[in-house]
Amino acid sequence: MTPKRSQTLARHVQPKRRITTEEARSGLYKLVRGLSEVDAPASTLLDRAIGIELRGREHSAWLVAEVDGQATLAYIEELEERLETLASILALRSRKAEHTGETIPAEQLAHEFGFDELLR
Repeated sequence: MTPKRSQTLARHVQPKRRITTEEARSGLYKLVRGLSEVDAPASTLLDRAIGIELRGREHSAWLVAEVDGQATLAYIEELEERLETLASILALRSRKAEHTGETIPAEQLAHEFGFDELLR
């Protein structure tokens, strides 16, 4: 992801709950305790995340439950593995096509190997 794209996403995707640094400071124990008692990951990283805003700053910090962070990291790892597999398959198919004169559209290849969701 390019920095420009990442910065665009960061401006649009924020935790639903936002608090000031003063609120975070006075309620930190309660916030951490609440997030640490969660056993199952949320649907997305930001479902339970708490945005902590520093006055006068454009960006904030996020406080997330460990289980949500771990689930997000596992999801990213799975996507990276799928992309590596797809890249390997594309490279092999490309080499094969060079020798036979055939070409295979990437969409068809992704569909054949069950990666339709990567094209959405």
